[in-house]
Amino acid sequence: MNTQGVAPKLSHGNFERKIFSDITNSLEPPRSGCQGDLLQPLDADKLLKENLAMMKLIEDKNKLIELSGVELQRMRIHLQKLKLQNWTLAQSNTQMQAEVHVGRQRLKSLQHELACKEAMLKAKRTQEDKKDAEASKVASEVKDETANIHEPRVVKNDKSGHNTRSRTIRSRCNH
Repeated sequence: MNTQGVAPKLSHGNFERKIFSDITNSLEPPRSGCQGDLLQPLDADKLLKENLAMMKLIEDKNKLIELSGVELQRMRIHLQKLKLQNWTLAQSNTQMQAEVHVGRQRLKSLQHELACKEAMLKAKRTQEDKKDAEASKVASEVKDETANIHEPRVVKNDKSGHNTRSRTIRSRCNH
């Protein structure tokens, strides 16, 4: 049961909405010294002032709604620009990460190649050092043999049991 002057509430889920009721017949007529429905001049001025205040409030609300709409549109445009900028930055980041990955792979490849070349050079040096050592050994043996050929040897003659003069014997060479 609705009483006049009170707006009933309708419930739709969590949202409650007030329904306006007709209050034209619910108000008691003002009691004044005058008879009839004529308003006193003070009441008319008061209503006009209230009406002007309401019109100003409505005008202010409309301006606020209009400004809010403009601000909302400007924010949407700014959001679209930010999304585009973010997308561009993400693309650049992806490209740079791919370049870094390729660079790392190339660095690993070059390091491997360098290590292989260093190992080859070391093996070559070792082999050359072995050849040089063998050549030096052979050269020293040849030198020793050559020196032995040209050096006189001292031989003792013990046939008679006496120590006689020692003779110098030279080896024959095919020079």
